Amino acid sequence: MKRCSGFLAVLGMMALAAMLAGAQEAKLASLSQMKFTPVPGAPKCFSMSVVEGDPGKGASTFVLRGTPGCDAPMHYHTPNERVVLVTGSGYLQMQGDSQVTLLKPGAFALAPSKHPHHLTCTGACQLYLFSDGPFDIHWVNADGKEISLAEAEKASKKLGPGKKAAKTTSAGD
Repeated sequence: MKRCSGFLAVLGMMALAAMLAGAQEAKLASLSQMKFTPVPGAPKCFSMSVVEGDPGKGASTFVLRGTPGCDAPMHYHTPNERVVLVTGSGYLQMQGDSQVTLLKPGAFALAPSKHPHHLTCTGACQLYLFSDGPFDIHWVNADGKEISLAEAEKASKKLGPGKKAAKTTSAGD
């Protein structure tokens, strides 16, 4: 009997997984066909196009574009954030790390939930951003205290070679 109920439980889980998998639609997205809008609460030099999900309600994937020199001062997100750089390049620094990393196309970065980080595009840049929950942005000062975007932009020094870094490395080669 135990064997039968275990088998039925496995079948039920497989059926549930199949239903959930079937609920998603196949999707193809081309960067050239995407419509970009401003990113709520972010510097005006960034725009976004949602590929999947709803960033305001839950997990989502979107493309983020930054103009040359666009700077996202030190900030964090409540969800985990995974980023893949598609075009251009940018400098990324995680709070508490003296190292600045030059991201090139193909580079991957993970910013765990509430882990402050800073990004500066060296030229125009595009990246895919994967958020595992509702997307938000919290700007912070050097002490980690939450501040307004205007305060963060005023205090920020754009990242680049030799700035805020003991060493610069490269990712995405």
